[in-house]
Amino acid sequence: MFKLLLDRTRTAYIYVEDHMWYCEHYFQTLFYERIRKIGKIFADQDFLDDPEDVFFINRFELGMAIWDVGYSWAMARKSYGQIKWRQVVSKRKKIMEALRKAPPPPPFLYKAPGKITEPLTIMLWGVTSEKVEEALKPQEIKPEEVKELKGFAASRGILEGAARVIMRPAELTQLQTGEILVCPASDPTWSSAFGRVKAVVTNQGGIMSHSAIVCREYGVPCVTNTTIGTQVIKTGDYIKVDGDSGIVTILERGAS
Repeated sequence: MFKLLLDRTRTAYIYVEDHMWYCEHYFQTLFYERIRKIGKIFADQDFLDDPEDVFFINRFELGMAIWDVGYSWAMARKSYGQIKWRQVVSKRKKIMEALRKAPPPPPFLYKAPGKITEPLTIMLWGVTSEKVEEALKPQEIKPEEVKELKGFAASRGILEGAARVIMRPAELTQLQTGEILVCPASDPTWSSAFGRVKAVVTNQGGIMSHSAIVCREYGVPCVTNTTIGTQVIKTGDYIKVDGDSGIVTILERGAS
């Protein structure tokens, strides 16, 4: 039975990343390109200031917005929609900006589970009973005073280097070859970065997370599930990543 399961795993598991690419990234790329074309029509018809603003209109409203654009074009006159949709976009831009500046949410929105036993939660997300207990302890973090972070030893090796904190894929253009990537977590969108880095540190993720698997494939040290890595480590800090023990040490603070 074990041999049967092992063979099936070897056959099927390699398609996990392909699934992410073909079912999500490939499809979403085509979808977003179509929506951008709609956004350009909105901008050309003076309904939006920027074609990209169309992404602030949700999928339930998009049909109404298209109707407003078509109606205004057919009547060859301005309509209330040209005011309405700009107001909607403006309000939501402010909400997004506020969310980007907001402090991290609490570890648990409801009652914390007593014990974590589900394998996927542990291996993929790195949520263990110990991590839950640690999160429940009241603590005030002073990033400048933290010198060491404990996470999961996700990929072997010990390396030192300059840190680069990246919060979202759009910032990956800032990453320089030979730096240590520090991020909340990663998925196939981030894959292009792993061939350029010395090591990787993440806030979340277990030993079977995307960051851990890709780092083992590249032979790059990785420590996952530091919880507060992006809060404590700043771009320019000189850090040591110990992928054997799961410890990240801030050796020297640098200029961001």
